[in-house]
This record gives sequence, C-alpha cells and structure tokens, in this order.
Amino acid sequence: MLCMVLYGFWDRTVKIDDDRVVPFHRFGFWFPLMIGVIALNASSFRALDNVDEFFGDVIKASNWKPELPFYVETSNGFEAAQYSHYFVIVGVACLWFFYVVSFGLQWELVKEYKDKEQKEPNQLFAGWIIPLALSVISLLYGCVTVYYDVHFMVGDVKLDIPVGLRDIFIAGPIFTALIILYASMVSACRAHVLTPISRKTVTSIGFLMMFGSIFYVLVFLHVTDDLANKKGAANSPTRVHYDNFMQLLVVYILSFTSLLLVIVEDSAEAVPPYIFSKPTAEMIVYKSPKSNEQLDAEDEHLDEDHADVEA
Repeated sequence: MLCMVLYGFWDRTVKIDDDRVVPFHRFGFWFPLMIGVIALNASSFRALDNVDEFFGDVIKASNWKPELPFYVETSNGFEAAQYSHYFVIVGVACLWFFYVVSFGLQWELVKEYKDKEQKEPNQLFAGWIIPLALSVISLLYGCVTVYYDVHFMVGDVKLDIPVGLRDIFIAGPIFTALIILYASMVSACRAHVLTPISRKTVTSIGFLMMFGSIFYVLVFLHVTDDLANKKGAANSPTRVHYDNFMQLLVVYILSFTSLLLVIVEDSAEAVPPYIFSKPTAEMIVYKSPKSNEQLDAEDEHLDEDHADVEA
C-alpha cells in the first residue's frame, strides 16, 4: 500500500510550461496524504504487537491434541516486520519534513507554479452532499461494527479482533470519509481561494484504501484458518469465520457507493463541442445574421442565374 500511495503521488506529475514537475506546490495534496500513511503504519504496528497473543488464543480454541505444541512465540520474522514498520514510518516522516522545508524555502517558485497552473472551475458543493453523507454514515457504522460487533469465530469460541487490526479493517471507510469531507470543504470555497480537488484524485485514494481494507480482512481470515487447522489431517477441522460479517460488508458497500457517486459525477460532465475534432476556421468564425434585403438580393441573383441557364 505504501508503494502504491507513493507511486501514485510521484506519478501524478504536472506540466508547467516546458517542465514536468512533481506537484510539491500542491500543499493540500501531499501534506495530509503522508500523515495518513504514517497513521496507517502506526495502526499496523499496533496490530503486530497483539497478534502473538491472538494466535495463542486461536490455538487454544482449536481443540488441539495435548501432545501438540500450544505455545506461540515470535521469531526473527516478527523482528523483521518491526524493523520494516520503523523504516516506513521514519522514511515517510523524513519525506514529509523534506517537502515541508522545500515548500517553505521555495515559496516564490511555489507561487509561480500556482499562477501558471490551469485554473480549475468551481465545483458545485451540492454534488458532494450525498457522497459525504454516505461516507460519514459508513464510517460511524463501521466504527461500531468493528469495535463491538464483528469477532473471529474459531469453532464455538468468539475472539476479539486484535487492537490495531480493527483500524486497518475500516481504514478504507476512514480515508474515504476524510478525503470526501476534505474535498467538499475545499469545493465550498471559490476556485481563486482554494484549488478544487479533482474527483479522480478522491476516488483513486478511496478505492485504493478500500482495496487495502478488504485485502486485510480476507488475508487475516485465511491466516487464522490456516493456523487453527495445523493440528494434523487426522484431527477434525475447525471452522473459522467472522461473526456478524454482513454488517462489515454493509459498511464497505456504503463507502463504495459514495465513491461511485463521486466518479459518476465526474464522468457526467457535459462534453464541449468539437472536443474530439480539429475545427477549421470557417467552422468557428462567427457570422452575423443576414438582413431581409440581403436575402432578397441573393434570391434575385439566383433567379437571374437560373434564367441564363435556361436560355
């Protein structure tokens, strides 16, 4: 997810005159995005600290034979995961600090780039109301669902979702609601005050985070099921599933619906005339309407030409 977010940031270069530059002058784009990535990795680190105890509870709930090992301990893979989280958090924090300093030291260049950029038209705030309402409802309902209703079911034993992993399960609805709220607040201002955020940017970030949340939900279920059934083929399998999973599915559906409304609103813009063709000068030159006298004179001229042809 980190690679996809950073690639999406660096790849979204802009052309200003003859230069193609990374949009460091778009403070409202990279500033909150990098903070969000740091917060997401902090939640992942919290989940890492709690999974060993969780997996120990999974083994106890799986009815393993007494001769099988019941103790779960961390290995060098756990330390490698810890170090990767350290490097990611510190790396993004240093990158964020570098861009803040660069933004401040090159203020004149920032203003120059902002003046040369193509001005975005004003957005209609009413177009953000329904997606914003759906995303906020999804976020609030998701918090209640993940923290109180949804559990891992290992056989007949109900286990809470590890702390930190809950945040990742609803990271998609969280980021979707935040980016839509941010875009709607910016669109409430005039374009000469704050540059409106493209709906394509909103949907790309929202769909990316929704993909990450669903990926974590499915992968963690698979890992838990794989661990619970490592007791040998001779033993009866243990069923592992989510309790009240349909509530979490409703949360995802609401977030996806809000993003679909945003992208449909973007694609429903009217197509300007001649957008796919190169009009000639005669096609675009304005001609004033002719008067009645001019029309009568042309008719007389056509009648004379017709009489000459008959003669």
